[in-house]
Amino acid sequence: MNSEIEKYKDIIIPILKKHERSDLITYIFSLLNLDIIVIVKLLEEIPKQDWTEIRYEKKKVSRNHVWLGFNTIEALQDKNKFSNESFSNYGWNLLDMKHPENSKLLYGENIKDKIPETTNMLFDYDDILARGFYHLEKSLKEQDPSRAMKECSKGIFKLAFYFCVYFDPTFRLTTIMEIGSKLKQLSIEKSYVKSLVDFFEDAIIYRIMGQYKTKIKELRSDVLTYI
Repeated sequence: MNSEIEKYKDIIIPILKKHERSDLITYIFSLLNLDIIVIVKLLEEIPKQDWTEIRYEKKKVSRNHVWLGFNTIEALQDKNKFSNESFSNYGWNLLDMKHPENSKLLYGENIKDKIPETTNMLFDYDDILARGFYHLEKSLKEQDPSRAMKECSKGIFKLAFYFCVYFDPTFRLTTIMEIGSKLKQLSIEKSYVKSLVDFFEDAIIYRIMGQYKTKIKELRSDVLTYI
């Protein structure tokens, strides 16, 4: 990260790490998968891929898979502008940036007071659900087994978050453990959520251990049948 700070130090406002929690599972998960958000003054000074206007970088440091996403404050304040700067769901991203339970300031200025309030935020449920389906479809089409397994886990996590905010629109946490806890709570009153809890826990096992407890084809088939 020091090299990135040095490279863009004149335009960086803050750098945040998403999913900041002290519980062991989330800690281990975050060691292997780091989502870093860099808020900059001028997006145009960040290099981009030929096929998209969205600025991002992917790195691998030891076992860590690091995603660097670049946004502006203006985009965080305008959903339409945000869609041109990020692949992420707008509401989900606001929760990550606004709530201290969901992210940690690593460098620069704290901009939480410049981010829109999320108290009465209306989620774009269709978009969240579509993202879950997108990753499951990628998993089905992926020829590389390791990538197929990772895409499947992404799909399960996004479906889990969808269930959380659909059944409780006041839910504002985005860490793996909090989503899992909410699912278990929902499953007490809604028995059909129990299967998703099982899928979710299997995805966590994969992200930590590198292998599902269930065969990937069987798990994926069960998830798609469940949906």
